[in-house]
Amino acid sequence: MQQWYQSRSAGSDDGEAALIRLSLRFHQGGDFQHAVERTLAAAFLEDLTDAYGRWQRINRTPRPLVLLDNAHTPAGQHALGLLLEHRAAPPSGVRDPLVVVATRLGDGANLYPDATTRELPELTLASGWERSVPGSPSAGLLMVPLAPLSRDDLLLMLDPAKGPLHRHLPSALHALTRGHPLGSRLLCEAVVRASGQGHVGPEELLDLPAEEGRPVSEVLLERLIPQPQLRTHLVPLALARDRDAAHALMTASVPAGGGLPGAGLPSAARYLEEEHWTGGVDGGGDTDVAGTADGPDTARGFVSHPFLRALLVHEARRTSAAVEPGRRWEYLHGLLREHHAERGAGHEPDVLRHTLAAGDAHPVVSRLTEFFGNWDAGRWLDAIRYVAEAPRPPSDEWTDHRTEIARGAHDGRYAETDDVRRSVNRLLHALWYLSETYAEPLAGLCDDIGSELAFLSMRHPSGRAVLNEAARAWPAAARERRPFPRYGSARGEE
Repeated sequence: MQQWYQSRSAGSDDGEAALIRLSLRFHQGGDFQHAVERTLAAAFLEDLTDAYGRWQRINRTPRPLVLLDNAHTPAGQHALGLLLEHRAAPPSGVRDPLVVVATRLGDGANLYPDATTRELPELTLASGWERSVPGSPSAGLLMVPLAPLSRDDLLLMLDPAKGPLHRHLPSALHALTRGHPLGSRLLCEAVVRASGQGHVGPEELLDLPAEEGRPVSEVLLERLIPQPQLRTHLVPLALARDRDAAHALMTASVPAGGGLPGAGLPSAARYLEEEHWTGGVDGGGDTDVAGTADGPDTARGFVSHPFLRALLVHEARRTSAAVEPGRRWEYLHGLLREHHAERGAGHEPDVLRHTLAAGDAHPVVSRLTEFFGNWDAGRWLDAIRYVAEAPRPPSDEWTDHRTEIARGAHDGRYAETDDVRRSVNRLLHALWYLSETYAEPLAGLCDDIGSELAFLSMRHPSGRAVLNEAARAWPAAARERRPFPRYGSARGEE
């Protein structure tokens, strides 16, 4: 091999001198280092070619395989680039046998403009690949987009369960994970383990124990965000609707020395961007949980990826009782409520959303009832939908009566109020419950949404047609877990 290095290093007396020269040039950095790296890549492939000789091919010995993960990172891009540069050079007559499977986040179209793209089903028999542009490194790539797992895939993963599962469990799993492979696998494994010990409800998914006994949500977050400090920053930031709200959380004066350092915000935002946690799993629009959809007027959240956001919000809720006072659920939502109140007109739905997230529905219903008489119907519909997307409070601080309230079981407690307020109360709680990824869209509850909207349509000063349309469209959307049609500005801005 020293002879091979000498042949690649003009002016070296022997192979040992060539290696010393390579070492010195590597430490010079810059163009010299890159040239040495290309030489080392060529040496690696030369070794493989020598080892994978004629007899290995005759005996059908599998070709050497390299699995390169995280090829979207600088190190991954560099390693893959060295290989592509070598293979794009004028052919020497001998092809190296190495098979490289590289995985990356994002499509990489801007980095690899001459790559060939195929869908996974097209590769069943043959790839049909050939180098389209001679001499172009990126032409050496065959790009295969990997779609998220489907609900049918999750059904197969749940097959080993030892007992009958809740009928809505696969749908709840898919709504939560959006087909994220790691999340789907760990959650399905947790369901299968728990199935032998009793009933598993969809609302229990993130609290199921992982293999080592800890909550599966905690294990998932550690796998998805390995850096502990960054993970600690992102848990409260997931409650914020945008960067301004996130900054308000990070810079607030928190009692007992529990402040979140402001320097953590840029690093958290950069991490989310670099790791492509900035949209839906499938790369399309970020459609939120049943009956909601993020659009141009609705905040997608500082953490915009729905699965990661769900995990982080659940962690904020799960650990609320154990953390310092300045990081507890009610305190954080109180900070956000005050922040949006200071932003003035147009942010009323944000204020109400964080009030509801803290478990205080009474003032929320009162304000929505007041807005019902003063706002146009489209603006009001989008506001109540947005407010109802609020995350629920921790279970040890709040008892979930949303379905009972939605069905009118608590109407007697509000005998002194008028029919409109009672209807708004029922509608808000129905929408709030159905916003959960685990919520089964029961026909009766979905029909109740239509009934309440039809009732309200007769009492709005000018929005009868809009509310009637919503009374027809919203129950169908809720049953099919589609986004609710929108009729105005979700934040009430005109």
